Amino acid sequence: MALLNGLRAAYQVKSLGLNPKQPVGFFGIAGGGNGAGYAAEYQPWYYPELNVGAVVLQNFNADQKQFVNFSNGSMASAFGFTTIVGLNESYPSMNLDKHLNELGRAQAAAWKTMCQTYGYFVFGFERFEPLFKGNQNPAEIKDFQYAYADNIMGTDKYGPQAPTLITSCGEDGSFMSVTPAADMRKLVQRYRDLGTKVTYVPAKCDDTELITNTYRWTTGLFGMQTSDWIDAKLKKPRPDPTDLTIRGLPTGQAWPNTLFSRRYSPEREPR
Repeated sequence: MALLNGLRAAYQVKSLGLNPKQPVGFFGIAGGGNGAGYAAEYQPWYYPELNVGAVVLQNFNADQKQFVNFSNGSMASAFGFTTIVGLNESYPSMNLDKHLNELGRAQAAAWKTMCQTYGYFVFGFERFEPLFKGNQNPAEIKDFQYAYADNIMGTDKYGPQAPTLITSCGEDGSFMSVTPAADMRKLVQRYRDLGTKVTYVPAKCDDTELITNTYRWTTGLFGMQTSDWIDAKLKKPRPDPTDLTIRGLPTGQAWPNTLFSRRYSPEREPR
């Protein structure tokens, strides 16, 4: 939602000279992929007049529970644990402190103050169970299930309305595979079921590719290969975004300017 609010605010600053009819692109990698993806899902009802020309999403976690399970003990373990810590800030019913042991609480507190880049390297390949009381796997803790289920991408009423490119490692056979490849394929299908025109390009991230074609391996991980695609899409003429009939939204009816759609609301959270 912050991405959409930021754009809306920027267009209100007349001195910037921004053209609100000019198509914009959403581009996100890793956590930025989540932000860009949710912005694209919310945009049809929250900011329907915004002219979105293209969406690129890469190497992100589309299903929080699966990501926590996948990252447990992997190079991405720090990402997985901080996902839990971050979700707890918005979903107090998780009762994270109640489930963490002393070591886990100390680590969670440290994450809230440290430079995260440093932490990701220090806490890689860490198992989560020793951080939780009873050696629990946090992917299976009952109090966490609502937050996980409420953050599966592609499960709202709308998918991205603009052409969307999704790319990530096509297989899980690399130490750099930090998100489950199957989750990307499932999200592609969910978006297509919602009517989104999705281009899916699985990247070659295996260790053989790292050795034999380091340049391609690196660009595939960090998204440089998608710049031509989004550039071409933004140059194509787009329909008038103020014509709500092209999005199947009610013409002449103000869309509710609420903060969330199906996503988190305090009154729906378990007590």
